[in-house]
Amino acid sequence: MLLGLFTGARLNEICQLDIADIQQDGDQWFLNITDEGDDNKRVKASASRRKVPLHTELIRLGFLDFVESRKCGQRLFPDYSYNVNGGYGRNLGRWYNESFLPKLGIKKPGIVFHSFRHTMVTRLGRADVPEPIYQCIVGHARAGVTQQVYLRQGFTLRQLSEAIEKFRV
Repeated sequence: MLLGLFTGARLNEICQLDIADIQQDGDQWFLNITDEGDDNKRVKASASRRKVPLHTELIRLGFLDFVESRKCGQRLFPDYSYNVNGGYGRNLGRWYNESFLPKLGIKKPGIVFHSFRHTMVTRLGRADVPEPIYQCIVGHARAGVTQQVYLRQGFTLRQLSEAIEKFRV
């Protein structure tokens, strides 16, 4: 859930992560969201293949220690098995929406795991992060000639990191 909150990643993108998908470029840690590796890994669209910087709060909370503790295997979350109808995230999504939220007394129509993505987009937009940057962070296609032709390479990891650090809980 913390990965969903601090990255805006889709449930299945998180549940299918391999340990090798947690990468570092210089001093910047990031999720390499891709469909490479396991034959069952999927991304929703080509824009979904992306690098999402890890928010410093995730690192402070011990995410990298968690990753290190999983190094003996391939997948970061091996307990989530693949399902043809819902990918790797099906069981977690059901538990979250049908058990976890109701037990907390906060289950309402429209409040689901995917709401973390809405929260990320809303808060980055309100923090004056330019739309094309938060589109890259959450894996939305960027529209317009400028974004699709001239800025085809996207933004640097540093630019994305500076933007994601503006996210506040």
